[in-house]
Amino acid sequence: MGYAEGPKIQQNISFKVDQLDELKKYATQAGNVNLTVVTHYNRDEKASKAFISVYNPHEGKTEGFAPKTPAGDLPF
Repeated sequence: MGYAEGPKIQQNISFKVDQLDELKKYATQAGNVNLTVVTHYNRDEKASKAFISVYNPHEGKTEGFAPKTPAGDLPF
């Protein structure tokens, strides 16, 4: 038995120099800019639309460990 491979969507992406300079403000301490490429395929129009978003892989993580404080009136 083989396996089914999902649809492949390939898109060319280009940036202007000023756009690359703008992306520098999203660089991590390691010097990386993390991007997510999302492609929406519309079967009715037989066309796709793509966009890129910048994300921080460390967002929401806190430094160190803070122990939980007991809740006031809860029995546990």
